[in-house]
Amino acid sequence: MESWSDERLVEYQDGRKSLRDMLKTLDSENAADKEDIKAINSMVREMTFVIKWLETGYMPEKTNREVFYDPDWIGQVDNYAQVDRKIDKELEAKRIAKPINSYRNFE
Repeated sequence: MESWSDERLVEYQDGRKSLRDMLKTLDSENAADKEDIKAINSMVREMTFVIKWLETGYMPEKTNREVFYDPDWIGQVDNYAQVDRKIDKELEAKRIAKPINSYRNFE
């Protein structure tokens, strides 16, 4: 029997896939579509956050929820996978660059 979190995880994964499929149908040159792309990308990021939480049982590393992409750059990509990889790389770089608290310096 699946737990409630397993059921939600499947729902969020299906929802994120639907959003990504929607992104493929939008034209980044169209002004109205640009706004939709921006909103859908935001929804995908939020769903990814929740998916990671449901998968691990722990809240993912908090971010300051800043914009992780350049709106001018996003119109130049051929598909969402490129944007997703760029966001992942930027998040990983921020995680690596974050200083680790160490008590070894106390004497």
